[in-house]
Amino acid sequence: MHSNQGASALNRSRWLTPLGVRLSLLLVAASSMAGALVFCLALFGPSTTVETADRRLLFTFLAWLILAVWAVLFALVMRRVAATSWERAIYWAALCHTPMLIGLAVISACLSSDLAWRGFSESDVGRLLLQPMVVDYLIAAPAAAQLLLLLAIKRRFLAGHLPILAIVLVGLALRLSHLGWGLPGLLHPDEHRYLGPAIIMAARGDLNPHYFQNPSLMIYLSYLTLLIMAPQSRAFLTAGSFFSLGVPNPRGDFLDMLAMRGLEAVAGTLTIIAIYLAGRELLGRRAALIGSALLAVSFLHVRNSHYATNDILATCLLAFSFFYATRIYTRGRVADYLLAGLLGGLATSAKYNVGIFAIAILVAHLARVFSAGPLAYPWRRHLLLVAAGLLSLLAFLAGTPYALLDYPSFSADFLSQFGYGADVWNGQQTQPTAQLFLSALGWGLGVVPMLFAALAAILMIRRDGWRLALLLAIPASYFAAISVQKLFFARFALPVLPFLCLMAGYSAWKLAESRGRVVAGLLLAAIVAQPLAFTVQHDLLLARADTRFLAAQWIDANVPHDASMAVESYSTLDPKFGWRGHGVKDSWLFWPEKDESVAKAIGGDYRYLVVSSFGYGPWQKNGDPASAMPGLYAPLAGNGHLLAQFGPGIGNADLPYVIDEMYTPFWHLFDRERPGPTVRIYEVSATPNSPVR
Repeated sequence: MHSNQGASALNRSRWLTPLGVRLSLLLVAASSMAGALVFCLALFGPSTTVETADRRLLFTFLAWLILAVWAVLFALVMRRVAATSWERAIYWAALCHTPMLIGLAVISACLSSDLAWRGFSESDVGRLLLQPMVVDYLIAAPAAAQLLLLLAIKRRFLAGHLPILAIVLVGLALRLSHLGWGLPGLLHPDEHRYLGPAIIMAARGDLNPHYFQNPSLMIYLSYLTLLIMAPQSRAFLTAGSFFSLGVPNPRGDFLDMLAMRGLEAVAGTLTIIAIYLAGRELLGRRAALIGSALLAVSFLHVRNSHYATNDILATCLLAFSFFYATRIYTRGRVADYLLAGLLGGLATSAKYNVGIFAIAILVAHLARVFSAGPLAYPWRRHLLLVAAGLLSLLAFLAGTPYALLDYPSFSADFLSQFGYGADVWNGQQTQPTAQLFLSALGWGLGVVPMLFAALAAILMIRRDGWRLALLLAIPASYFAAISVQKLFFARFALPVLPFLCLMAGYSAWKLAESRGRVVAGLLLAAIVAQPLAFTVQHDLLLARADTRFLAAQWIDANVPHDASMAVESYSTLDPKFGWRGHGVKDSWLFWPEKDESVAKAIGGDYRYLVVSSFGYGPWQKNGDPASAMPGLYAPLAGNGHLLAQFGPGIGNADLPYVIDEMYTPFWHLFDRERPGPTVRIYEVSATPNSPVR
């Protein structure tokens, strides 16, 4: 009898288990369909025409499929992370998807009431505010539920990793602080190189960026950001107008620029995680913690994480490629080779010069071969290098597809970009590039961390030769390559920062290993003191008004709006990017590198003249004081009257021109009162042959 009861219970459990899975899958399907119908309602409206019926049906199916696959993928993640059964994993995934069912209420209200439909779809508030909010909810609510569930399940894991979590949060906070600096002006001279092609893509539907002096991955990410943020930007504008927030947004891309910069801030933070993982694999947990803490506060890295450009994204992908290269050495799995190549190819598709990732993969492979014994190593394992190389090439083409599809344009732009390094730019410091590179590291990373990184080479060369070779593979080859070119910016040193941080962390750990917590704390303080102080000072400067904003306010208050004014291009006080900050309508843009342009600007054709040290600084002679005007501006001594000056130094002082200061402050951090160049506003007298307009 007991045997029959046991068999009956077993049969019931076998029947109930698939029933539970079916019910969970049914709930996933219903929730996903509710979300898909709301997306479709927001896009097409409640009525369907013959022309839109096919598109509506296809869109609804694709949206439902994507949402359903999302739930199934989360179930697979849960099964792996929580080490649970498929039945329980799909049940949890279905529960996290249930917030989408609220979409049924939205659909029911809109289809049953004309008033509700007009309010949701036809009114400005509905189109610009309510629709984006509902769509955002349908994505954010399940994602938040999934995140909370993962955190609850992995709470013990998180508790055991509090140090690195704290480091990551500090690094993220430093990178997000004052992320909106300079907006609505595009004060960074390179951000428009990614935003501009992305806007053209969105407007024309042409995915060819027609610009290859930089690879295309950052452009495509900017393009996707614009597509994703378009509804949010409209809602943001509506809310800003309704609540009178006074957001400066003349181009309508304020939120887009914040999102693009936020992407770089997140990439910078992920780099901290990447070097922690690589350091733990190669050097041990404590060395990895110290190295990641150093990168978290690194001035050069934090500064460039505020820009919507490709440098930090490339460094992040390079660091993750290196992490898997370390695993090639320690584990040698097929996945390690493939992921190292994949991420390295994507890194190169963000910035050409990080193609050196391949050297780390080669060194890691050789280290594993010689550690195992060259004769005993299976020859077929060498084919993994070929596989990694082929996958890296495919990854590069995935991020920059028109390198192949529009090869003539790509090759022309690539060679043009490569040729820039052959010449010293006007205003660049004249020391050898190797010296400039080391100076930038001493200022942007810190003198003490650099010394500790050098000490690591001494400590490791006898005991850990292969590990040292792997750590130095990328920075040494990169330094050798960069030293032979003449052009240099401080940001060129970014790719070596993660490796120097790990080496500095290793030295600090070795020195403190047997000397107690007090010594360890002092060593950590010594390593992070300079970069943290510089990072905080940079952040304080970003919180203050840029000199160009002060100049724009003065012009708006003191120069008649119907006057004529010549504006030097590097001041960015012009309408080229949709912002000029003043109301003078007749403003003409001139370029200081063009003699005839300068002559026209200062010759009396225009009543007012605006110049900046970013424009005339590169033309100053060595030894000139910061306030000296170059020879082309000599006529201003006779026919120009200085009306106002806005200097970045303490007490409105001029500061010497340095090419790296054209972004945000770098070298003259503690001599500054605010960011920006010196801006001078002149009233120009008419010459006999040039009547003032």
